[in-house]
Amino acid sequence: MKEPLELKLPSSYQSKLDVIDSDTNWIKEISKDGKLEKLIEEVLLNNWNFKKAATNVQRAAANAKISASKKYPKFSGGLGGARTERSFLGFPFGGDQESSEARPRVSKSLFSSYGMSLDMNWEIDLWGRMRTGQEALIAEFEASSSELRGFKSSLAGQTAKIWFALLGAKEQEELAKRSLASFKKTQRMLRDAFDAGNGAASQIRLAASDVEVAVALLEQRKAQVRAAARQLEILLGRYPGG
Repeated sequence: MKEPLELKLPSSYQSKLDVIDSDTNWIKEISKDGKLEKLIEEVLLNNWNFKKAATNVQRAAANAKISASKKYPKFSGGLGGARTERSFLGFPFGGDQESSEARPRVSKSLFSSYGMSLDMNWEIDLWGRMRTGQEALIAEFEASSSELRGFKSSLAGQTAKIWFALLGAKEQEELAKRSLASFKKTQRMLRDAFDAGNGAASQIRLAASDVEVAVALLEQRKAQVRAAARQLEILLGRYPGG
């Protein structure tokens, strides 16, 4: 009897997920004529929620930048000057001297002085408060940027989905038009044959039924085109047509 095989399993598993940046480069690959790309640009330009998300990213980036600047010392300087006049009584020197028999000699001199100052202000992050706050702001910026990219991809995907649905509905409408024209042609041929005595009334009734079905199908395809067009207009921020 063989002994059971013992397997040593780790108590926990850890794996790293690959980070995939959600971009919209696929638009150019599927939009050869550039129409879809222009539609997506219009959607992003007119969508208020996307504008709000973009504003949040800009605000978070500004907050993170301001927080990063607080780690470095701040310098401030100044330059000033002054000019004063002093009077000396009874001294035989000075620029301007005034004297008389009634008054003693007064000497006047002008003095100019200049000064320059340089100050430094630096808040030491002793307990890591500034670093923690900056990390939180950077995390907020990264989260808002990721949300903006995801929102952009979502809007691009919705636009592409509705656009291709509209193209498909138009193709189905064109096919329904051709089918209706074919059934009407068959109906005319059968009626002409019946009038010439070479056909049956049942065939004419069947052809008329086919025409009615084709007419109803064409109206259905037209309604699908209008519905897809309205969805696209709403997404583009335009006023929906009739």
